[in-house]
Order: sequence, then C-alpha cells, then structure tokens
Amino acid sequence: QTCALPISFMKVYEKASPTMQCMMDLAQMNGSRRGMILRLSLADVAATGPGVWFTLNKRRRNATPKRKLAPWTDDLRDVIQRALELRDKVRGGQKTVADLTTAPLFLNRRGKPWTETGFNSAWQRAARAAGFGKHEFYFHDLKAKAITESASLEDGMKRGDHVEPRTTRRVYTRKPDSVVPLPRSEEHTSELQSRL
Repeated sequence: QTCALPISFMKVYEKASPTMQCMMDLAQMNGSRRGMILRLSLADVAATGPGVWFTLNKRRRNATPKRKLAPWTDDLRDVIQRALELRDKVRGGQKTVADLTTAPLFLNRRGKPWTETGFNSAWQRAARAAGFGKHEFYFHDLKAKAITESASLEDGMKRGDHVEPRTTRRVYTRKPDSVVPLPRSEEHTSELQSRL
C-alpha cells in the first residue's frame, strides 16, 4: 500500500466533487482528519490571519480544545480560495447569517453544514467511481500519506498530532525502508580483477 498511496489519492481525487477535492487537499497537506476539516469555520481561514487554524479531534472532556496552526503557503491559500468560491456558489453569492465568522467553511449543495454521514457518502461515491471497494481506501489514509511524505519523523509527529514517535513510526509511516548499499569488499574486487 506504501507505493500505492499517491496513485490511490489521484484516482479518487479525479472522481471527487470540487468540494471533496478541497477537503482531500487539506488532509494531504496537513494530516487533518475528517472532523478537523468539517469543523473549519470562516474565522479559522480568515485571509488576515497567520494561516488556517485546525481544532484537534482528540481532547479530554471539559478541556479547552487544542488548536493547530497551518501557516499560509501559496498552495494552502489556493485550496482555501477554491473552497470559499465553492461556498459562494452554494450560497448563490448572497451574504446571510450563514456567513458569520463562526459559520462552517464547507457547506453541502443545500447550503447546510456537512454532516459526517453526508461526508462519508460523498467519499464512498468518489472511491467507488475510482474503482475501490468499500474497505479498500479510506479518507484517513490521506493522513498517513501526509505523515509519510513529511520531511522528518519530528515533522510527521507534529503533522499527525502525535506525542509518541512510536505511533508515528508504527501506524502512519508507510515509506519502505531504504538502505544505501555498502561499497564492494576490497578482497572481492581484487579477486575479480585477477581473473580478468
């Protein structure tokens, strides 16, 4: 599955709706889970802010929600701009109470916030259209893709919101091990030359 992740991603991406493509981009770029993406509000993606603020899924009851900042990059700005344009189309370009800063970034075709059920149906439709069975390729695999493509273990840990490097290594890092070959043995080389 390691080498297949980028191919699987592109197969589903090509079949996904434009809104799902934006969600896939955010997951692949930031290691964001479905819930983190669905909870994004207009305030979280304000162009005047330092970047996109994600609220983490896992938290203790009654604890203040932990947030993670993804600083602006050209690619991140592009994804958020596309998402905002798609949102405007759904809203018919009208500004209403649904456009308060606390309103969700992603709206479904009826202009309502996405539910987990609606999201799962949209993902499964795209995955099926790309030729995947029900349990072959999950949205959560995009988090693994983001962590696997991180520059270092530490970067992968931060992207995946992990405390233990063991979790990052064992569960999410899917790159095959790579070992640089040693130089050939001097004795072996000399023996070959003497035979020539």
